[in-house]
Parts: sequence; C-alpha cells; structure tokens
Amino acid sequence: MIDIHSHVLFGVDDGCSTIEESVEMIESAFYYGVTDIILTPHYSYKRKFTSSKTILNRNFKALKEVLNKKNIEVNLYLGSEIDETDDIHEFLKNEECNTLNDTKYVLIDFGMRKCDIDDYCYELIVRGYTPIIAHPERYQYVDDINIYKKWKKTGALIQINANNIFHAQNFQIKKMAKLALKNKLVDFIASDAHKNPNSFEYLEKAHEYMNKKNDKKYSDQVLNLNPKLLRGEKDENKL
Repeated sequence: MIDIHSHVLFGVDDGCSTIEESVEMIESAFYYGVTDIILTPHYSYKRKFTSSKTILNRNFKALKEVLNKKNIEVNLYLGSEIDETDDIHEFLKNEECNTLNDTKYVLIDFGMRKCDIDDYCYELIVRGYTPIIAHPERYQYVDDINIYKKWKKTGALIQINANNIFHAQNFQIKKMAKLALKNKLVDFIASDAHKNPNSFEYLEKAHEYMNKKNDKKYSDQVLNLNPKLLRGEKDENKL
C-alpha cells in the first residue's frame, strides 16, 4: 500500500517530534503493509507551521539515512498538506511549500474555514495543478454528497482518512466517508498519521473493507494505481 498523507516527518508540525518517533511510525507502517509514504507536513500560517524547505529537506534526508541503516524498506517522498489560503498560488510559485513528490498534485485542507471549494479548485486546475481535497468527510459545512460530485466534475480529487471509515469522531464524519466510497467518489485513502503507530492499521482495514464492499477494480484503483501516480509513475489508468 502507498500512503499519500502523513505527518511522520519529525520536528516540523504537530506530528512526530523526534526522529525516533518517526522511525517508530514508519516501522509500524511497514508492519501493516505500507511500502511507500508521502510525508506531508502542514503548511499553515494560521497554525504557525511554516518550516522552510531547508529544514524539511534536512530532516527528510536524516530520516532516510536512519531507515537505510536500519534496513527498513519503506520508500519516502516529500510533500505538503496546505491549509486553504488566498496566497496558495504565490506559495506554490515561490516554492514555499511542496506539491506531492514534485508532481502536479497538491494536497489541500479546507477544514479551517468555510469557503467555495469548487471555485478554489478550479483556479488551481487552470494553473496546471491537480488539487486533492484532504479528508472532506471532516468538513462540518459539507454534508451533501452531491457537493463531492460537483468537485469531481470540476476536476478535483478526493482523499479520505482510513480511520474515519471505522472510528470517526462523530456519526456525520463516518457517514460521509462511507457515502463517498459507496458512490465511488474517493480517489485515495490515506492514514493522516501523526503520532499514533496504530494509525496504519486502519489502512489495512480499509483495504479489507474496500474488497468486501466495492469491486476489486475500484479497490485497486484507490489503494494502488492512483497513489502510484504520485510517485511520478505513468499509467494508462491515470486520473
């Protein structure tokens, strides 16, 4: 499995604090069958998560070196989870934050304030990016699955958190996660892991759930083929 949304890069946001915590998280990911992880630290002025690329790259390099020494065979890639902001175009243009693994895909969290997500995504698309809406099942102001369909028609992609399929904070979150899957509107399922090593267990459970509730072709698309594109691989089943 490939996890496209995580906060296990140490010392840069509210995820892992130390490199030891990062290694513990990645060992857990490997145990549950994760082969690749995109590290997506928050980029948010409001929450004061604005680590420079110098710091991100330094910690990223250090973590990969430790994994190599320990022979932990999980491939790491660097990205950002960007809080919705009016300045996103400038941030991306000036490379203040990362796309996912230097691809055209941009992971965005719209949960901090209510906004017109569809218009926002359209503006990114016309500039050559492909927005991935991070965990929309958590957005309290979006409670209609038809809005998800509108985003998809515009060209945005949707990522839900694996744990929200099973043990969400409230019924509404769980309901929206399952509805999105039932309607085949989900493009990615990710861990959004922070400090809990058991976060990756939900990815394994999601894999089992998808195979039971959906056809295997869709399951493979969401958990394998789509994430591969974020590794920079080309595929005839492209998004």
